[in-house]
Amino acid sequence: MDEQRENLERAEKHLNMLQGVVRTFFQFEAGLEETLKMSLKALLDDLMFDSIFVYLYDEPGNSLECVQARSRGKGIIAGESRIPVTEDDDDFISAIFLGKRAFEIWDDGIEICMPLRLANEKLGVLIADKQTSREKVTGEEKEMLSDYAHEISRGIRYVKVFENNSRKIDMLLALSKISEAMATTMEFEPVLEIILRSAVDILKFDMAKLYLVDKANNQLRGKLSSDIRHVVRQIDKETYPLKNGTNRIVDSLFADPSQQSLKYSTDELFLYFPLIVKNDKIGVLVVNNVFSRLPIGKEDMENLDILANQAAVTLEKAKLYEEVKELSIRDSLTGLYSHGFFLGRFEEEAKRAGREKQSFALMILDIDGFKRYNDLYGHQAGDEIILSLSQILKQNIRTFDVKGRTIDAIGRYGGDEFVVLLTNSNKDSALAVGNRMRDAVKSQTIKAGEKTLTFTVSIGIAIYPNDGATPHQLFKKADEALYWAKQHGKDQLCMASDTGKNPPKGIL
Repeated sequence: MDEQRENLERAEKHLNMLQGVVRTFFQFEAGLEETLKMSLKALLDDLMFDSIFVYLYDEPGNSLECVQARSRGKGIIAGESRIPVTEDDDDFISAIFLGKRAFEIWDDGIEICMPLRLANEKLGVLIADKQTSREKVTGEEKEMLSDYAHEISRGIRYVKVFENNSRKIDMLLALSKISEAMATTMEFEPVLEIILRSAVDILKFDMAKLYLVDKANNQLRGKLSSDIRHVVRQIDKETYPLKNGTNRIVDSLFADPSQQSLKYSTDELFLYFPLIVKNDKIGVLVVNNVFSRLPIGKEDMENLDILANQAAVTLEKAKLYEEVKELSIRDSLTGLYSHGFFLGRFEEEAKRAGREKQSFALMILDIDGFKRYNDLYGHQAGDEIILSLSQILKQNIRTFDVKGRTIDAIGRYGGDEFVVLLTNSNKDSALAVGNRMRDAVKSQTIKAGEKTLTFTVSIGIAIYPNDGATPHQLFKKADEALYWAKQHGKDQLCMASDTGKNPPKGIL
């Protein structure tokens, strides 16, 4: 758990630094030199390199010119430096700039070169070294430096667009606000909404739709849609196979990104823009003007290009953040909520139910004689029993309501003990769910070598607010009900309000 927390904190720091670089490049009035100075300082604060150099391509001289350099000990490094661009494959810096190599680490592993590139536009190279510490560049540092190279590439392009196209100042400032809004949250769903609302409200398209690649099912899956009526809706039923020739949306993923015209439909009312991060196509942003019937022009494409590139990177970072966060709240064996996260979810539900004057149920389950299974058949068989029970619990709860909100929740409370939260439930509905779970468990079989095993559970249930007005009281009552079930034959379900009674076997 400590390692997961450290990984989460490290990922959060890295994301915050990258977001700072994004915001830095939107300080257009500072100019390219100053924004690069601030960006390289952030890079050295984040990564353990000793020096960092930015070389940009000078087309008239066909060379890479050092436009900014910074050292951990000396600050800004003055002086001019040029590297001629050649077609020699042994000239690895030129090869990286030209796209022949992805990166290069040399000088006993202490120097590294990364390309500065945006789509097919070659901007220059980023070179970092550890000449002072003489420590080798790690794989993690290479990946993080690649993140900075991508953000700096986008930033350089943004600044150049601003400096060379004064007529677009208002639009770019609007886009900077979009980027800053996206940088304020790493939660996945809010990021999606910001992207789509920006395409409609700021870029003035009639409608925008976002589709994401589902690699596991080899599909392009719809996520959200927004339009000029300020309606944001789910489009998860729009799914298409990732096969060239399916439709214009999917085909845009297979199109040559250098051929911008391939992203237009013939009537120029639709634009399909692939979202790409490090050559990985993660989705498609689709915009149209089906209401206004205004043709989509070159300037519209350029504006959407900026938004789409920002959206792609932000989505990828949000996805990674969600994955790291998810690891910290899930039990490693079952994938259920951990003890601590479940308690937080439980306390939230108690507050909500108190405000809305509703009831809910807390269920505690325990595998009968679990230690015996471990002793007789080994811990692998015990793990199989726990996994089997977790699957049964998942199959017998409600995941989302009609508005897409999370309803019930399951947690692994420790060892072979599980907890289930049933929202908007009374005694009768909780009894029905509990008995359904108990019956499903009894009919389940587990293989342990040549033997086929069955197992049972005991269940204690408490209802809010009748059995307890606070989380502590409710847990105590549910635990007492579980204990009563265990003491009266096991394979039982006991309501907190029924402890002390003697009903037929199966329900106490």
